[in-house]
Amino acid sequence: VPNDAPEIMNLLKELWATGCTKKVAEGVLAADFIWGEDLNKIPGLTEAVKADLDSIQEKGMLETVKGIL
Repeated sequence: VPNDAPEIMNLLKELWATGCTKKVAEGVLAADFIWGEDLNKIPGLTEAVKADLDSIQEKGMLETVKGIL
């Protein structure tokens, strides 16, 4: 059972419902109520998160993590 705050779970459900990993990455990183700031401002982070999400969907978590490590 997820232990995250309801507002975080609602955000994730809403973003994943779009079916677009770019929107998921941008939306999660923009959630300043989680991070205290908009992390999309960090150069390259949004693109890196999107690429990792795409990889997880295509290859699965284990293969994606192996590629990162």
